[in-house]
Amino acid sequence: MFSLPSTPLGWIDVVRSTLRLFFTSFVRALPYALVPVTLLIALAVLGMSVTDESGDRSQLLYLSAVLLLLCPALCSPLVHQIHAVAHARPMTARDSVMRGVRCFLPCLGAAAIFMLAVGGGAVLLLLPGLYLFIALSFWWIGLVVDGLPAIEALKASRRLVQGHW
Repeated sequence: MFSLPSTPLGWIDVVRSTLRLFFTSFVRALPYALVPVTLLIALAVLGMSVTDESGDRSQLLYLSAVLLLLCPALCSPLVHQIHAVAHARPMTARDSVMRGVRCFLPCLGAAAIFMLAVGGGAVLLLLPGLYLFIALSFWWIGLVVDGLPAIEALKASRRLVQGHW
């Protein structure tokens, strides 16, 4: 990593530092993003080919739900690594992957609760669904970074957003 001087920077130095920070964090986080995204795309293509063969288009809805459940669980190592980069902490790939493995089942559970809450709110009216989507959106960070249980992560997300729209 690198550090910035304590004196104010000119605009060109700010741009250079921003690009350098982005490149440093991007390169460190890229493998953690490529693996789950590749897996999710492969699952989507496989599911769509199975759906096309059977001719049942309603299976696309189920496929979408499965992909939405898997996305946070598979990308947990990415969130953990990005948090470490943002706080300039050394983090090994093994630590991030192990955090992702520990968070896999809680992420699936929290994602299911999140989807049910947002879907139920959207069925009632659009505004409750939108409110719940925003109020509960930070559950993933609480679960992966702070190590909270699924329900506590959802509650912490709501507390975080409440009064700070």
